[in-house]
Amino acid sequence: MMQIKKYLVLLLSLSLLAAPSTAAAAIAFDSGEGTEPITVTSPYTQSTHTASGSNRILFVHLITSAVTTGVSVTYDGVSMTLLTATQTGTAYKGYVFYLIAPNTTAGAVTSVTFSGQLIDYAAASYTGASQAADVIQDVAGHVQKGTASAASYTSQIDSSQATSQDNSWQLGIVWIEATSVIAGAATTLRVNPGAANLSLFTDNNAAITPAGTNSLNWTPSVSQRGAWISWTVAPAVAVAAASSYGTVVLFGDW
Repeated sequence: MMQIKKYLVLLLSLSLLAAPSTAAAAIAFDSGEGTEPITVTSPYTQSTHTASGSNRILFVHLITSAVTTGVSVTYDGVSMTLLTATQTGTAYKGYVFYLIAPNTTAGAVTSVTFSGQLIDYAAASYTGASQAADVIQDVAGHVQKGTASAASYTSQIDSSQATSQDNSWQLGIVWIEATSVIAGAATTLRVNPGAANLSLFTDNNAAITPAGTNSLNWTPSVSQRGAWISWTVAPAVAVAAASSYGTVVLFGDW
């Protein structure tokens, strides 16, 4: 009798699951605007800044007179958080407010409430930022007080600052009393609220990796009192599960 050999082929699809991987999302500048209202009318409103993109964060920078009080900011009806405030001499105060995940409503109104005088207003939004409460890190600042001759910035201002998280960006504002200031090396100007260049909103325009020391630089046109505030923004972290698929072929002699 003839023996018949039969071959059985089994195709098995296997899902091979790898451990989840994480990677930092890239922070990027979204958009910015600035004005020099020089007004005592409160609230002051703007409706020309619309945040867009994913993992958003919004900053509002204000310069007021030194005697101004009760400063608060809302964006599209949502209260913004005060990051920090400082003062130069007896003339000005500077404020930075921020909001995680601002709405993307077109024509959203930014409203600034205050008692005193609002001088400069700047808004800037970024994408790729962490949406956690600790997105703002490494806040630093330096204030010059006193008379113009006794306590002044006379040359390049260096905001050297340590960063605690890899792939962070450094942001910073600077304002100088009664004179202009320009962005220096490795410093990107994002918003210049007024023609007088009294204050600037800037960033380093790059991921700082590995985490370490970074500097923003500004140069006043002449010796004068001023102040700066600098901080870092942590990136969003994307989590992905890698998977692969394979086929197993089994041959049998039956």
